[in-house]
Formats: sequence, C-alpha cells, structure tokens
Amino acid sequence: KLFPPPPFPPPPYFQMGLGKTLQALTLLWTMLNSGHALLGKSPLARRAVICCPTSLVGNWEAEARKFLRGRLRVLALCECSREEAAQSLSRFLSPQGEQVLVVSYETFRIHAPKFNKSGACDLLICDEVRRRSFFFRFFFCRVFFFLENENSLFLSFSFSF
Repeated sequence: KLFPPPPFPPPPYFQMGLGKTLQALTLLWTMLNSGHALLGKSPLARRAVICCPTSLVGNWEAEARKFLRGRLRVLALCECSREEAAQSLSRFLSPQGEQVLVVSYETFRIHAPKFNKSGACDLLICDEVRRRSFFFRFFFCRVFFFLENENSLFLSFSFSF
C-alpha cells in the first residue's frame, strides 16, 4: 500500500455525535458575518462550499436551516442533472448568489474548473473524506489551486486514507 493505515485507532473526534457539523456551521457563520477592523471590517469569507458524500448533502442543508434559521442563503445540489447543476453553480457564483453551496464530491469534481477564479470560494469544508484511492488524494491536492483568494481556508472532517 502506498499509505498504510496507522497502527492506532482513529482519534475520538472523528466519531459521530460530537458536534462537528455544528462547529463547522459556527465557523462558517462567523467567517461570513464578522469582519475585523484590520481587514476594513469586511467579512473573512464571502462564499463557502461544503463538499460531502451525496448521501449527506440533504443532511448538511437541513442542519444549516435548523441551526442558522435562514440567516444564510444555502444552495444544495443533490439529485440533479448536469445541466441543472451547471445552472445552479452559475447562480451561486453570480454576485447575488447564495453564500453557501452544499455539493457532493463528484459534482464538485466535475465542475471544479468553474471555481478557478478569485472569490469563487473563500472557505471549503470537506466532510467524510474517507476514500483511499490515489485519484482522490490527488484531487484534493489540486483543490488548493482552485482557491485563489489568499484568505481561503480548507477544513476537513474525518479525513483519513
């Protein structure tokens, strides 16, 4: 194996029910809504993308609605055609678009070149990154090249190989 698993069990913070989603949403809210005086009081992030497995897209959308109570505009791409996804992404990337995009890894991979411009994504949150393929590891190394804003942040939960 290229990257053998570690000989010890995973840390306890990767277990379910510890509030990782709520913590990520708290960070998301803080970065999108608070500005520092040294930054001209502008928010630390203007747009965020949450990447997760397809089965969790609806869950992230529901959790965002539950905890943020409509304070952020959230767009979830789940079970749509390629054309519908392209239209939704264009809407997200427009100046009046949503602040948060929840998208599956596969959809993000297909449309990744659309994020190759400044300001397209300031915060990328990845959930359940557990694939073990070389391609997947290579893909996430390339994600950083799509985040051209110098304030971009990459945050991952349950990242293991």
